[in-house]
Amino acid sequence: MLTRAVAAVAGLVEASDYCLMEEFNASCRQPDEVVVIDRARYGRMAISRCVTGNYGHLGCYVDVRRLLHAKCSGRRSCRVRVPDDDLFSTRPCPSDFTSYLEATYRCQRGKLIRRHQTGYEMGK
Repeated sequence: MLTRAVAAVAGLVEASDYCLMEEFNASCRQPDEVVVIDRARYGRMAISRCVTGNYGHLGCYVDVRRLLHAKCSGRRSCRVRVPDDDLFSTRPCPSDFTSYLEATYRCQRGKLIRRHQTGYEMGK
């Protein structure tokens, strides 16, 4: 399995595509920073390094920000295999086609103060 490691600097956004059998690996460099998921989509958004041909099924995707938020936001780091069971179960495109994850996150100064039903709430 290929792991694509990307570390964000406080306030800066890291965005990337994660293809089949790769791993989304979000981490923050500073001990007082936590990951915040800004955007996450799973599917076949566009021709990219993960999707090399159109085949009539581009633009099928689902917003998985809440899913990644629950797995990663408020933590110093997290890893999500592509596809993990939760991503795979969304099935945004015909099953004959491989989907990929497009995710954007940033590191924010803060600490985990409590967990509530929509995810993590952070204090400063």
